[in-house]
Amino acid sequence: MKIYHRKIKRSSRGELLIDDDKLFSQVIKKQRGEGCEIHFGTKCDRVGNMHLLGKASHPRLRYCPENIVRACWFGAHFWTHHDSENDKAVNARKRILEIKGFQTWGELKDHLLKIEAMAEKHTNFYLNMKKAQLEQELKGA
Repeated sequence: MKIYHRKIKRSSRGELLIDDDKLFSQVIKKQRGEGCEIHFGTKCDRVGNMHLLGKASHPRLRYCPENIVRACWFGAHFWTHHDSENDKAVNARKRILEIKGFQTWGELKDHLLKIEAMAEKHTNFYLNMKKAQLEQELKGA
């Protein structure tokens, strides 16, 4: 039995977001290393970029390095966003505050919200310019 997968057609903006997300991930990985910042890179699997304030709620912070921590999926990311009372989430948040240099989560959030208030709207023009900038950063220019 053949299974056919329907190819999802994305808008040009959707394609730009995917391209920029990949490039931004590569830039952060290049700057901070491959390991998990929360667990000091020790034997973590599925390490990726964790947005401290989510992309859906705070789209202008999508490409803000201060809103990112390199984190393993199940050891930190999942718990921080899906079960904030879990010990793993509590420990991850403590480590994030240490990394970012803040005493409380509220202070960190206020700092990020100030950045968001000054950030540009992500128009197609902005996304194209961001793509060019990220490509240059990866080339080392």
